[in-house]
Amino acid sequence: MPWVRFFAARQDLLDFLAFAFAEPGLQVLEVHSEFDRELRRFSDQGALAALPALGLDPHGDGFALQFALWTPAVMKLPQVRRIELKPGAVPGRTFRFTIESAGLIVLQCGGRHDGILTTSKLGWFTEAGARKRAADALRPDVVDWTEHRRLTSRLRYHLTERVAVARVPSRVILAEALQLHRAGVVLKDHARGPETFTVH
Repeated sequence: MPWVRFFAARQDLLDFLAFAFAEPGLQVLEVHSEFDRELRRFSDQGALAALPALGLDPHGDGFALQFALWTPAVMKLPQVRRIELKPGAVPGRTFRFTIESAGLIVLQCGGRHDGILTTSKLGWFTEAGARKRAADALRPDVVDWTEHRRLTSRLRYHLTERVAVARVPSRVILAEALQLHRAGVVLKDHARGPETFTVH
């Protein structure tokens, strides 16, 4: 599963999502709903701007918010699955929802945490990877893989070539993130270490 790792602050994430919304019909969906709530769908940048948690990473693990980018050009609306919680697993809560499809593009949002900025990640299945490793329930056969490759290439190019203002090994840094780093915020990737980075 390819991943684009990048450092992004709140405005960087909003700007990237505004670019993604230029795709006809694109929606951003929660990967997992809040407990005892329906999955939320966002059809424009303004709806996401209303989320106070965007750009923050309270636990410092890079999983503060997880979204899936979906467009009808790639596939029909993905399956929504209800997860029943074991009694007492989450006190006072009984269920949550998740979405599933091999054709989804996943955005894991990092953010600020105690003087640290954690990485965000954009990832997706390739066609070969989906057919080899994805469960049948993820339905790789209903994905228009040509359109999927076009969209993921466009999003990757935008992040890595058009809006990246600096680079560290295997990651790019977007504009607001670089401003924060120059003001003393530490860049950290917990997925590999955790590693910290300095831009010279």
